[in-house]
Amino acid sequence: SRGEQIEKLESSKIELKFLTEERIKSDDLIKTLEEDRIRLQTQLDVVKRDLEERNRDLHKERMR
Repeated sequence: SRGEQIEKLESSKIELKFLTEERIKSDDLIKTLEEDRIRLQTQLDVVKRDLEERNRDLHKERMR
């Protein structure tokens, strides 16, 4: 019946709205995680450079 079709359509619209909102939340979360990953990678690179520098300095000291 027409009433049932309209009800199904309304139900589908609500579900679509919900799924769209979940998709947006998911995309935002992925973006946040990616930004965190980049930030951590940058920090790690800085620490590695620092360690390499210290190792070089220590090596120079030993060579003296």
